[in-house]
Amino acid sequence: MQTRKATIQDKAAVLKILDDFRADCMEQITGEQCESTSARDGGSKVFETLLARDDYAIFLLETPENEVIGIVTGYLCPMLRNGGNRAEVEEFFLQKTHRGGGNAIKLMDAFFEWCKENNVVKVNLESENGLDRAHSFYKKYGFETKAQRFIKKLA
Repeated sequence: MQTRKATIQDKAAVLKILDDFRADCMEQITGEQCESTSARDGGSKVFETLLARDDYAIFLLETPENEVIGIVTGYLCPMLRNGGNRAEVEEFFLQKTHRGGGNAIKLMDAFFEWCKENNVVKVNLESENGLDRAHSFYKKYGFETKAQRFIKKLA
């Protein structure tokens, strides 16, 4: 397995794996299988823009046969209080068939290497309630639960 930054040629694979991620999360939360097309429907509009930004990263984990089986995306946030950067993990997902064996660590390590290259002092990550397996991984990787998340929808 290898990690690498996404390229423009990865658009279809990136959007598909993000839809797989959404479906997997919904199944874990509700116990019902579902399908998602939200990334393919909406994400394709911003893929090229995000890919071109220096403050946004998309890393993929792929098999030796070049099948994309994992993704981590995130971005930099300048911190006005101290002049440093923090990073936010936006998406983190591995296909069920490839969980275990250190694959999640390889993928998260790629993101953290990018963070170090960008002088990040803190990494934030949000995760929906009910995703216990993911939460267990985040804690083992060194993340701590330190805050509450508040949401107010505008539309």
